[in-house]
Amino acid sequence: MFPTPSGVPWKNNLYREFMKVAEDSRLDNINIQTMRETFGSHLLRRKVSVYLVSKYLGHSSVDVTTKHYAHIPIEETHKEIDLL
Repeated sequence: MFPTPSGVPWKNNLYREFMKVAEDSRLDNINIQTMRETFGSHLLRRKVSVYLVSKYLGHSSVDVTTKHYAHIPIEETHKEIDLL
């Protein structure tokens, strides 16, 4: 996440702090992108509209969201629910 123009990951403060928390929590093989994907998956499984999830994740279109989250049954992506 946050690559430089050459494609190398940029180790900014958010990244460093995230990695400290992951290490302190003994979480292996986790990064900010993993958390982002988990967030999107959980929203779709809770029946949040794929259109809203696409906006939350900053995807350029709903097609991008659908492509990356195709493993979630499509019937779960069409109804919105009140998460609170």
